Amino acid sequence: MSDFYKPSIEQIDLIIIGSGPAGLSTALHLLKEDQSLKERLIILEKDSHPRQKLCGGGITRYGLWTLKSLNIPYPLPIPFAVVEDIQIHYRNQTLRLSGDPLFHVFNRVEFDSYLLSVVKERGIKVRENEKVLEISYKPEGVIVKTEKNTYLAKIIVGADGSKGITRRLLTKRSKHNYVARVLELKYPSEEKSPLFLEKQAHFDFTPVTRHLQGYIWSFPSWVDGKPMLNLGIYDARVNKKGKKPNLLPLLEGYLTSLGFDMSHINIMGHPIHGFHPLNHFAAQRTILVGDAAGADTLFGEGIAPALGYGETAAQAIMHALKSNDFSFKNYRLQLLRSKVGRYLMLRWLGAAVSYRFSEFPLYMHALLAVGNLLAHFWHPGALDNVNRTDTKKIERIHHNHQMRT
Repeated sequence: MSDFYKPSIEQIDLIIIGSGPAGLSTALHLLKEDQSLKERLIILEKDSHPRQKLCGGGITRYGLWTLKSLNIPYPLPIPFAVVEDIQIHYRNQTLRLSGDPLFHVFNRVEFDSYLLSVVKERGIKVRENEKVLEISYKPEGVIVKTEKNTYLAKIIVGADGSKGITRRLLTKRSKHNYVARVLELKYPSEEKSPLFLEKQAHFDFTPVTRHLQGYIWSFPSWVDGKPMLNLGIYDARVNKKGKKPNLLPLLEGYLTSLGFDMSHINIMGHPIHGFHPLNHFAAQRTILVGDAAGADTLFGEGIAPALGYGETAAQAIMHALKSNDFSFKNYRLQLLRSKVGRYLMLRWLGAAVSYRFSEFPLYMHALLAVGNLLAHFWHPGALDNVNRTDTKKIERIHHNHQMRT
Protein backbone atom coordinates (compact mmCIF):
# COMPACT_ATOMS: atom_id res chain seq x y z
CA MET A 1 0.00 0.00 0.00
CA SER A 2 1.34 3.43 -0.88
CA ASP A 3 1.90 6.07 1.78
CA PHE A 4 -0.99 8.05 0.27
CA TYR A 5 -3.49 5.44 1.47
CA LYS A 6 -1.96 4.79 4.89
CA PRO A 7 -4.03 6.18 7.78
CA SER A 8 -2.43 9.17 9.48
CA ILE A 9 -0.92 8.57 12.90
CA GLU A 10 -1.27 11.23 15.57
CA GLN A 11 1.85 11.51 17.71
CA ILE A 12 1.46 12.39 21.38
CA ASP A 13 3.60 12.09 24.49
CA LEU A 14 1.00 10.46 26.71
CA ILE A 15 -2.35 8.70 26.38
CA ILE A 16 -4.52 7.97 29.41
CA ILE A 17 -7.02 5.22 28.61
CA GLY A 18 -10.11 5.68 30.77
CA SER A 19 -11.75 8.73 32.34
CA GLY A 20 -12.67 7.42 35.77
CA PRO A 21 -11.16 8.78 39.01
CA ALA A 22 -7.76 7.13 38.44
CA GLY A 23 -7.27 8.46 34.93
CA LEU A 24 -8.56 11.93 35.75
CA SER A 25 -6.47 12.11 38.92
CA THR A 26 -3.36 11.11 36.96
CA ALA A 27 -4.02 13.91 34.46
CA LEU A 28 -4.59 16.51 37.19
CA HIS A 29 -1.46 15.47 39.08
CA LEU A 30 0.57 15.69 35.85
CA LEU A 31 -0.71 19.21 35.27
CA LYS A 32 0.27 20.07 38.83
CA GLU A 33 3.83 18.95 37.96
CA ASP A 34 4.02 20.60 34.52
CA GLN A 35 1.37 22.85 32.96
CA SER A 36 2.77 22.26 29.47
CA LEU A 37 1.55 18.66 29.60
CA LYS A 38 -1.99 19.80 28.81
CA GLU A 39 -0.81 20.07 25.20
CA ARG A 40 1.03 16.75 25.28
CA LEU A 41 -1.54 14.32 26.61
CA ILE A 42 -5.02 13.10 25.78
CA ILE A 43 -7.58 11.02 27.63
CA LEU A 44 -9.51 8.39 25.68
CA GLU A 45 -12.94 7.28 26.93
CA LYS A 46 -14.97 4.55 25.25
CA ASP A 47 -18.28 6.03 26.47
CA SER A 48 -19.49 9.57 27.07
CA HIS A 49 -20.25 11.29 30.36
CA PRO A 50 -22.50 11.08 32.23
CA ARG A 51 -22.19 7.30 32.01
CA GLN A 52 -23.54 4.57 34.22
CA LYS A 53 -20.96 3.16 36.62
CA LEU A 54 -21.56 0.58 39.33
CA CYS A 55 -19.92 1.69 42.56
CA GLY A 56 -20.73 2.10 46.24
CA GLY A 57 -19.72 5.74 45.86
CA GLY A 58 -17.89 6.12 49.17
CA ILE A 59 -14.87 8.44 49.33
CA THR A 60 -12.88 8.14 52.54
CA ARG A 61 -10.80 10.84 54.20
CA TYR A 62 -7.75 9.82 52.17
CA GLY A 63 -9.68 10.50 48.97
CA LEU A 64 -10.96 13.84 50.28
CA TRP A 65 -7.39 14.82 51.11
CA THR A 66 -6.27 13.95 47.59
CA LEU A 67 -9.03 16.06 46.03
CA LYS A 68 -8.08 18.95 48.29
CA SER A 69 -4.42 18.65 47.21
CA LEU A 70 -5.58 19.13 43.60
CA ASN A 71 -7.25 22.45 44.48
CA ILE A 72 -10.72 21.05 43.95
CA PRO A 73 -13.25 23.08 45.98
CA TYR A 74 -14.89 21.55 49.04
CA PRO A 75 -17.65 20.66 49.37
CA LEU A 76 -18.01 19.46 45.79
CA PRO A 77 -20.95 21.22 44.07
CA ILE A 78 -22.84 17.94 43.60
CA PRO A 79 -25.09 16.09 46.07
CA PHE A 80 -23.47 13.74 48.55
CA ALA A 81 -24.30 12.08 51.85
CA VAL A 82 -22.07 12.51 54.89
CA VAL A 83 -21.10 9.53 57.08
CA GLU A 84 -19.90 10.31 60.60
CA ASP A 85 -20.84 7.03 62.29
CA ILE A 86 -19.72 3.62 60.99
CA GLN A 87 -21.23 0.51 62.56
CA ILE A 88 -19.53 -2.83 61.92
CA HIS A 89 -21.67 -5.82 62.87
CA TYR A 90 -21.00 -9.49 63.48
CA ARG A 91 -23.88 -11.47 64.92
CA ASN A 92 -24.73 -9.71 68.21
CA GLN A 93 -21.55 -7.59 68.35
CA THR A 94 -21.15 -4.05 67.04
CA LEU A 95 -18.04 -1.94 66.57
CA ARG A 96 -18.63 1.80 66.21
CA LEU A 97 -16.26 4.36 64.72
CA SER A 98 -16.91 8.09 64.72
CA GLY A 99 -15.39 11.01 62.81
CA ASP A 100 -16.43 14.17 61.02
CA PRO A 101 -16.42 13.03 58.33
CA LEU A 102 -15.44 9.37 58.03
CA PHE A 103 -16.42 9.35 54.39
CA HIS A 104 -18.78 10.88 51.86
CA VAL A 105 -21.10 8.96 49.56
CA PHE A 106 -21.50 10.27 46.01
CA ASN A 107 -23.51 9.10 43.05
CA ARG A 108 -20.63 7.81 40.94
CA VAL A 109 -22.22 9.07 37.72
CA GLU A 110 -22.29 12.64 39.04
CA PHE A 111 -18.87 12.43 40.69
CA ASP A 112 -17.10 11.27 37.53
CA SER A 113 -18.88 13.88 35.43
CA TYR A 114 -17.89 16.65 37.82
CA LEU A 115 -14.25 15.54 37.96
CA LEU A 116 -14.20 15.37 34.17
CA SER A 117 -15.49 18.95 34.00
CA VAL A 118 -12.58 20.05 36.20
CA VAL A 119 -10.12 18.29 33.89
CA LYS A 120 -11.61 19.96 30.81
CA GLU A 121 -11.66 23.38 32.47
CA ARG A 122 -7.94 23.03 33.12
CA GLY A 123 -7.28 22.49 29.44
CA ILE A 124 -6.78 18.74 29.13
CA LYS A 125 -8.12 17.13 25.96
CA VAL A 126 -10.67 14.34 26.49
CA ARG A 127 -11.95 12.31 23.56
CA GLU A 128 -15.16 10.53 24.46
CA ASN A 129 -16.89 7.76 22.51
CA GLU A 130 -13.49 6.54 21.34
CA LYS A 131 -12.91 2.92 22.29
CA VAL A 132 -9.39 1.48 22.20
CA LEU A 133 -9.34 -1.60 19.97
CA GLU A 134 -5.69 -2.57 19.85
CA ILE A 135 -2.38 -1.77 21.52
CA SER A 136 0.97 -2.74 20.04
CA TYR A 137 4.56 -1.87 20.82
CA LYS A 138 7.22 -0.48 18.50
CA PRO A 139 10.77 0.69 19.25
CA GLU A 140 9.65 4.30 18.80
CA GLY A 141 6.56 4.05 21.01
CA VAL A 142 3.13 2.51 21.57
CA ILE A 143 0.61 2.23 18.75
CA VAL A 144 -2.94 2.73 20.02
CA LYS A 145 -5.73 2.01 17.56
CA THR A 146 -9.23 3.20 18.35
CA GLU A 147 -12.54 3.21 16.50
CA LYS A 148 -11.67 6.65 15.11
CA ASN A 149 -7.90 7.20 15.10
CA THR A 150 -4.44 5.72 15.34
CA TYR A 151 -1.93 7.18 17.80
CA LEU A 152 1.77 6.84 18.51
CA ALA A 153 2.49 7.58 22.18
CA LYS A 154 5.62 7.60 24.30
CA ILE A 155 3.63 6.35 27.31
CA ILE A 156 0.18 4.92 27.92
CA VAL A 157 -1.61 4.84 31.28
CA GLY A 158 -4.10 2.03 31.81
CA ALA A 159 -6.96 3.58 33.77
CA ASP A 160 -9.69 1.50 32.14
CA GLY A 161 -10.73 -0.56 35.14
CA SER A 162 -10.97 -4.21 36.09
CA LYS A 163 -12.06 -5.38 32.64
CA GLY A 164 -10.03 -2.97 30.51
CA ILE A 165 -7.74 -3.79 27.62
CA THR A 166 -4.57 -2.57 29.38
CA ARG A 167 -5.05 -4.76 32.43
CA ARG A 168 -5.66 -7.80 30.22
CA LEU A 169 -2.53 -6.93 28.27
CA LEU A 170 -0.31 -6.91 31.37
CA THR A 171 -1.94 -9.43 33.70
CA LYS A 172 -3.01 -12.32 31.49
CA ARG A 173 -0.21 -14.53 32.87
CA SER A 174 -0.34 -13.32 36.47
CA LYS A 175 -0.72 -15.87 39.27
CA HIS A 176 -1.76 -13.26 41.79
CA ASN A 177 -5.01 -11.93 40.38
CA TYR A 178 -7.73 -11.38 42.95
CA VAL A 179 -11.10 -10.72 41.39
CA ALA A 180 -13.72 -9.77 43.95
CA ARG A 181 -17.46 -9.97 43.29
CA VAL A 182 -19.95 -7.22 44.02
CA LEU A 183 -23.73 -6.87 43.79
CA GLU A 184 -25.43 -3.55 44.48
CA LEU A 185 -28.72 -1.71 44.27
CA LYS A 186 -30.33 1.63 45.03
CA TYR A 187 -33.44 1.61 47.22
CA PRO A 188 -35.83 4.58 47.62
CA SER A 189 -35.58 6.25 51.02
CA GLU A 190 -36.42 9.42 52.92
CA GLU A 191 -34.24 12.06 54.53
CA LYS A 192 -35.77 11.18 57.90
CA SER A 193 -34.51 7.58 57.72
CA PRO A 194 -31.90 6.71 60.41
CA LEU A 195 -28.99 6.46 57.97
CA PHE A 196 -29.57 10.06 56.85
CA LEU A 197 -30.52 11.53 60.23
CA GLU A 198 -27.69 9.86 62.13
CA LYS A 199 -25.23 10.00 59.20
CA GLN A 200 -24.60 6.29 59.53
CA ALA A 201 -23.16 3.51 57.40
CA HIS A 202 -23.46 -0.18 58.26
CA PHE A 203 -21.11 -3.03 57.40
CA ASP A 204 -22.49 -6.43 58.41
CA PHE A 205 -19.93 -9.25 58.44
CA THR A 206 -22.37 -11.84 59.82
CA PRO A 207 -22.62 -13.56 56.38
CA VAL A 208 -18.98 -14.72 56.72
CA THR A 209 -20.60 -17.64 58.55
CA ARG A 210 -21.99 -18.60 55.12
CA HIS A 211 -18.60 -18.51 53.36
CA LEU A 212 -18.76 -14.85 52.31
CA GLN A 213 -15.33 -13.22 52.36
CA GLY A 214 -16.73 -9.78 52.93
CA TYR A 215 -19.85 -8.00 54.11
CA ILE A 216 -23.23 -6.50 53.27
CA TRP A 217 -23.32 -2.70 53.31
CA SER A 218 -25.93 0.02 53.63
CA PHE A 219 -25.08 3.68 52.96
CA PRO A 220 -27.14 6.84 52.60
CA SER A 221 -26.82 8.41 49.15
CA TRP A 222 -28.34 10.92 46.74
CA VAL A 223 -29.27 9.94 43.19
CA ASP A 224 -30.71 12.54 40.81
CA GLY A 225 -31.45 14.77 43.78
CA LYS A 226 -33.41 12.07 45.64
CA PRO A 227 -32.46 10.29 48.89
CA MET A 228 -31.65 6.63 48.27
CA LEU A 229 -30.15 3.76 50.22
CA ASN A 230 -27.03 2.35 48.59
CA LEU A 231 -27.08 -1.37 49.41
CA GLY A 232 -24.81 -4.20 48.34
CA ILE A 233 -22.68 -7.23 49.04
CA TYR A 234 -18.90 -7.60 48.67
CA ASP A 235 -17.02 -10.90 48.34
CA ALA A 236 -13.22 -10.44 48.28
CA ARG A 237 -12.28 -13.99 47.18
CA VAL A 238 -8.74 -13.66 48.58
CA ASN A 239 -8.98 -17.20 49.92
CA LYS A 240 -9.42 -18.98 46.60
CA LYS A 241 -9.75 -22.38 48.30
CA GLY A 242 -12.79 -21.26 50.27
CA LYS A 243 -16.33 -22.11 49.21
CA LYS A 244 -17.91 -19.60 46.83
CA PRO A 245 -21.37 -18.49 48.03
CA ASN A 246 -24.21 -17.55 45.71
CA LEU A 247 -24.37 -13.80 46.29
CA LEU A 248 -27.82 -13.02 44.89
CA PRO A 249 -29.94 -15.17 47.25
CA LEU A 250 -27.63 -14.21 50.12
CA LEU A 251 -28.23 -10.49 49.54
CA GLU A 252 -31.93 -10.83 48.77
CA GLY A 253 -32.53 -13.02 51.83
CA TYR A 254 -30.66 -10.62 54.08
CA LEU A 255 -32.54 -7.53 52.88
CA THR A 256 -35.91 -9.29 52.90
CA SER A 257 -35.32 -10.25 56.55
CA LEU A 258 -34.90 -6.54 57.31
CA GLY A 259 -38.22 -5.68 55.67
CA PHE A 260 -37.07 -4.55 52.22
CA ASP A 261 -39.44 -5.28 49.33
CA MET A 262 -37.21 -6.84 46.68
CA SER A 263 -39.92 -7.58 44.11
CA HIS A 264 -39.20 -4.65 41.76
CA ILE A 265 -35.57 -3.86 42.57
CA ASN A 266 -32.82 -4.06 39.96
CA ILE A 267 -29.68 -5.68 41.37
CA MET A 268 -26.51 -5.27 39.32
CA GLY A 269 -23.11 -6.90 39.63
CA HIS A 270 -19.52 -6.25 38.62
CA PRO A 271 -16.01 -7.59 39.33
CA ILE A 272 -13.27 -5.71 41.15
CA HIS A 273 -9.62 -6.45 40.42
CA GLY A 274 -7.92 -6.58 43.81
CA PHE A 275 -4.54 -5.26 44.88
CA HIS A 276 -1.65 -7.67 45.45
CA PRO A 277 1.96 -6.48 45.92
CA LEU A 278 3.02 -8.87 43.13
CA ASN A 279 0.45 -7.63 40.62
CA HIS A 280 1.75 -6.45 37.25
CA PHE A 281 1.72 -2.66 37.65
CA ALA A 282 3.87 -1.67 34.68
CA ALA A 283 5.66 -2.73 31.53
CA GLN A 284 7.69 -0.97 28.86
CA ARG A 285 6.01 2.41 28.16
CA THR A 286 2.92 1.31 30.15
CA ILE A 287 1.71 1.78 33.71
CA LEU A 288 -1.56 0.83 35.37
CA VAL A 289 -3.60 2.86 37.86
CA GLY A 290 -6.86 2.42 39.75
CA ASP A 291 -8.76 -0.85 39.52
CA ALA A 292 -6.57 -1.89 36.59
CA ALA A 293 -3.64 -1.94 39.03
CA GLY A 294 -5.71 -3.18 41.97
CA ALA A 295 -8.34 -1.89 44.39
CA ASP A 296 -8.49 -2.36 48.16
CA THR A 297 -9.04 -6.07 48.88
CA LEU A 298 -10.34 -5.74 52.44
CA PHE A 299 -13.38 -3.54 51.78
CA GLY A 300 -13.35 -3.22 48.00
CA GLU A 301 -12.76 0.53 48.27
CA GLY A 302 -11.95 1.92 44.85
CA ILE A 303 -12.33 5.70 44.53
CA ALA A 304 -9.87 6.95 47.18
CA PRO A 305 -7.08 4.56 46.10
CA ALA A 306 -7.79 5.45 42.46
CA LEU A 307 -7.27 9.12 43.25
CA GLY A 308 -4.09 8.23 45.15
CA TYR A 309 -2.68 6.18 42.27
CA GLY A 310 -2.76 9.36 40.18
CA GLU A 311 -0.16 11.09 42.34
CA THR A 312 2.33 8.20 42.22
CA ALA A 313 1.78 7.57 38.51
CA ALA A 314 2.36 11.25 37.70
CA GLN A 315 5.70 11.19 39.51
CA ALA A 316 6.80 8.08 37.60
CA ILE A 317 5.69 9.58 34.27
CA MET A 318 7.51 12.85 34.89
CA HIS A 319 10.71 10.93 35.64
CA ALA A 320 10.30 8.88 32.45
CA LEU A 321 9.77 11.96 30.27
CA LYS A 322 12.75 13.79 31.77
CA SER A 323 15.13 10.81 31.68
CA ASN A 324 13.87 9.32 28.41
CA ASP A 325 13.72 5.96 30.23
CA PHE A 326 10.32 4.39 29.62
CA SER A 327 10.96 1.00 31.23
CA PHE A 328 9.13 1.86 34.48
CA LYS A 329 11.29 -0.81 36.09
CA ASN A 330 11.10 0.95 39.47
CA TYR A 331 7.37 1.68 39.40
CA ARG A 332 6.43 -1.28 41.64
CA LEU A 333 8.88 -0.23 44.35
CA GLN A 334 7.87 3.42 44.01
CA LEU A 335 4.20 2.44 44.26
CA LEU A 336 4.62 0.19 47.30
CA ARG A 337 6.54 2.94 49.13
CA SER A 338 3.98 5.63 48.30
CA LYS A 339 0.99 6.72 50.37
CA VAL A 340 -1.43 4.76 48.21
CA GLY A 341 0.87 1.73 48.25
CA ARG A 342 1.08 1.67 52.05
CA TYR A 343 -2.68 2.21 52.24
CA LEU A 344 -3.36 -0.75 49.96
CA MET A 345 -0.71 -2.97 51.54
CA LEU A 346 -2.32 -2.64 54.97
CA ARG A 347 -5.73 -3.48 53.51
CA TRP A 348 -4.28 -6.44 51.58
CA LEU A 349 -2.62 -7.85 54.70
CA GLY A 350 -5.85 -7.38 56.63
CA ALA A 351 -7.83 -9.21 53.96
CA ALA A 352 -5.26 -12.00 53.57
CA VAL A 353 -5.45 -12.80 57.28
CA SER A 354 -9.06 -11.97 58.15
CA TYR A 355 -10.82 -13.70 55.27
CA ARG A 356 -8.88 -16.92 55.91
CA PHE A 357 -10.13 -17.10 59.49
CA SER A 358 -13.44 -15.23 59.26
CA GLU A 359 -15.53 -18.42 59.27
CA PHE A 360 -14.33 -19.11 62.82
CA PRO A 361 -16.63 -17.29 65.30
CA LEU A 362 -13.91 -17.10 67.96
CA TYR A 363 -11.67 -15.13 65.58
CA MET A 364 -14.44 -12.70 64.61
CA HIS A 365 -15.56 -12.12 68.20
CA ALA A 366 -11.95 -11.46 69.24
CA LEU A 367 -11.41 -9.13 66.27
CA LEU A 368 -14.41 -6.96 67.13
CA ALA A 369 -13.51 -6.97 70.83
CA VAL A 370 -10.02 -5.67 70.03
CA GLY A 371 -11.55 -3.19 67.59
CA ASN A 372 -13.86 -1.81 70.29
CA LEU A 373 -10.90 -1.39 72.61
CA LEU A 374 -8.85 0.47 70.00
CA ALA A 375 -11.85 2.62 69.01
CA HIS A 376 -11.69 4.34 72.41
CA PHE A 377 -8.23 5.65 71.53
CA TRP A 378 -8.84 6.36 67.83
CA HIS A 379 -9.66 9.98 67.13
CA PRO A 380 -9.24 10.93 63.45
CA GLY A 381 -7.44 14.22 63.07
CA ALA A 382 -8.84 17.31 61.44
CA LEU A 383 -8.86 17.70 57.69
CA ASP A 384 -8.55 21.49 57.80
CA ASN A 385 -11.42 22.74 55.62
CA VAL A 386 -12.64 19.18 55.15
CA ASN A 387 -13.08 18.33 58.80
CA ARG A 388 -16.38 20.04 59.55
CA THR A 389 -19.42 19.48 57.41
CA ASP A 390 -21.05 22.73 56.28
CA THR A 391 -24.66 21.56 56.55
CA LYS A 392 -26.21 24.72 55.09
CA LYS A 393 -23.85 24.65 52.10
CA ILE A 394 -24.70 20.99 51.41
CA GLU A 395 -28.42 21.78 51.67
CA ARG A 396 -27.95 24.54 49.06
CA ILE A 397 -26.15 22.07 46.76
CA HIS A 398 -29.04 19.60 47.03
CA HIS A 399 -31.63 22.34 46.48
CA ASN A 400 -29.85 23.72 43.40
CA HIS A 401 -29.47 20.23 41.96
CA GLN A 402 -33.18 19.49 42.48
CA MET A 403 -34.09 22.77 40.75
CA ARG A 404 -31.97 21.76 37.71
CA THR A 405 -33.51 18.29 37.52
